[in-house]
Amino acid sequence: MDVLGADHIAEHEEVRAALRGLGHDSERIRAIIYQFVTLTRAGRQVKMSTRRAEYITVDELLDEVGPDVRGSSS
Repeated sequence: MDVLGADHIAEHEEVRAALRGLGHDSERIRAIIYQFVTLTRAGRQVKMSTRRAEYITVDELLDEVGPDVRGSSS
C-alpha cells in the first residue's frame, strides 16, 4: 500500500513503473491518495502539516464533529 498526499498524485504511477522495471508485479501496489481539508477552530483556520505531525485522522474528525456535519457554503 502506498499512501500519498494529493500533491503527489502522479508519483504512484512512477512507483509502479519502477517496480515493473525491477521485475516486480506492480499490480500488487494499491495507491491511496488523501486530501487535506481546512478546519476552523475558535474562528481561526487550523493549518495541518504531516511534516510537523500536525494533523487529525478522519476518525478523530468524526468523533469531534459527528458523521452528519454539513459544511457552510460561505
